[in-house]
Amino acid sequence: MLNGVAPIIIVHLYNKTFLNAAASASNFPIIADVANLIGIPIPIYLDEKLTGIYVESQTRAIDIETKAQPRYDGKPPIVDQNGVNSLVTVNLFARNDSILLTALLALCDMIFQKLVSKEYAISYLNKSTVVLGGLLHGFQTTEGSDDDLTRIILQISKASQESTTPQGAVSVLPKITGATPVPVG
Repeated sequence: MLNGVAPIIIVHLYNKTFLNAAASASNFPIIADVANLIGIPIPIYLDEKLTGIYVESQTRAIDIETKAQPRYDGKPPIVDQNGVNSLVTVNLFARNDSILLTALLALCDMIFQKLVSKEYAISYLNKSTVVLGGLLHGFQTTEGSDDDLTRIILQISKASQESTTPQGAVSVLPKITGATPVPVG
């Protein structure tokens, strides 16, 4: 929630085939570029009074892989680090009769179909936690037998960004001209 009514999840759905066809038909490729950037935004407000969905808690975790290469000359080890994942976990409660709970479950099913093509993105805004253009990392629902609540665990990953691993340098040997190979043996 950034000066808004309530915490919000925005699911952006893209259809690159449709957008490219629309751009070529309309001769306005900039429209397709903007639509592809934004996608079709579907907001879901997470307000108990408004939608019946309530944010219980949220956590942020950054996983880093650290490899230390020991050196035997008395110098400090060489340390390499790679970003593994930046993950936001949101724990939600929803009333079973909430229409937007049904919409959220349907959206997660639609996202599951678009996982390989990456034609979706998830944005989440609540207090100091802001995720823009994330990917679905995990989604779990549990219904209690003694109440009318559905407990939801939503995990959003920022691993959609470029890799933090630097590309290895390619060494190029200088070309030698005028030399004759010498047979060995």
